[in-house]
Amino acid sequence: MSILLQDGDLDIVRAALRSGTRTGTIRKSRLWVLLEERLPERFDTPMIIESLRELQALGELRGVFSHGMRPLRNVQLDLKREDIPAEYARWQEVIAKYQDKLNVPQKAALQRVSSSVLELSEADQISILEGLIAIFNDKGVSHRDPYITSAKHLLGSSKALDTLGAPVAEAFGVAKDAGYNRVQYVLTAGPRLEDADAIVFIENMAAFTAFSQSPSKRSIIGICSFGYGISLENLGERLLMGKVVSCPVDNTRQELSTLIKSDKTKLFWGDLDREALRIFEKLRYRIPELRLSAAYGYMIEEFERRGGHPYGAFSGKSGQQRTASDASDKLRLIMDLVRSRAFDQEAVCDPWLGDIVGDVWE
Repeated sequence: MSILLQDGDLDIVRAALRSGTRTGTIRKSRLWVLLEERLPERFDTPMIIESLRELQALGELRGVFSHGMRPLRNVQLDLKREDIPAEYARWQEVIAKYQDKLNVPQKAALQRVSSSVLELSEADQISILEGLIAIFNDKGVSHRDPYITSAKHLLGSSKALDTLGAPVAEAFGVAKDAGYNRVQYVLTAGPRLEDADAIVFIENMAAFTAFSQSPSKRSIIGICSFGYGISLENLGERLLMGKVVSCPVDNTRQELSTLIKSDKTKLFWGDLDREALRIFEKLRYRIPELRLSAAYGYMIEEFERRGGHPYGAFSGKSGQQRTASDASDKLRLIMDLVRSRAFDQEAVCDPWLGDIVGDVWE
């Protein structure tokens, strides 16, 4: 399974494909249009590509494809038999109770919610639907931050609209770009761009703090967003859009858009685990030249010496996604190591591991 996909994601893709054909054939010009229309918003281009590759490998999708899984001919489907989960059937029953208050686009959008919505209790699902209807009737929603709208109407959760997805939000009156004007921040430390040897995206705040207090910040620019309203995995897109403000911890303000467009070496350093690798893949999709920091080589040595920790509640890593099967040799080496155990980047911060953080892992 790809590092980009969660358990159950292929079933969601299968359902979308089934909805587009009665004959088992989908026109080549229709395949991507169908998936982009009917999959949950979180299914971006890399996830769709990986889903199609997985289905092709399983023999459920047949056709001739160009780079990026774009079909050159009509596609044939032989999808695994569909079992309707009880959670999905219950969600359909809840929607049916409000069918007279929902328009056609709203009903269609509600078919695309994620498994986390299906797992809610019936009472919470009813509250969600009533909240969405209230949002649709709220004339001030277009002027309000979506996090505030979400918390006001949806179980007191600021992230509920994100979980429901953009198609649902839009169907109930929240514009797709409603949150784009929100000021978002990342922390930075390091020299001026012209004096930097490399730019390193650091996954966790404690590791960034150690970096910002080390001599490495004299020659390396560090960037961290953990806990500041934006995640590293969507940072690349936000940076390219110019929607992120840097907050220097050392009085050297960085122009983030200039950093991203520069020819400086760009590296990622995170935990030695599945989630960090997924974040790396997401970030690299927006910043193709991104490489893994040589810190990973050192972490692997320490991991093999010290043993790391298991996934699960003990380490706070119960829901980490599975790793990819299609990757570079370096990435595959890490994936093989972290299938059952992990090692956090903070484990090599005291004493500080040194300037290898700013070197490419060769």
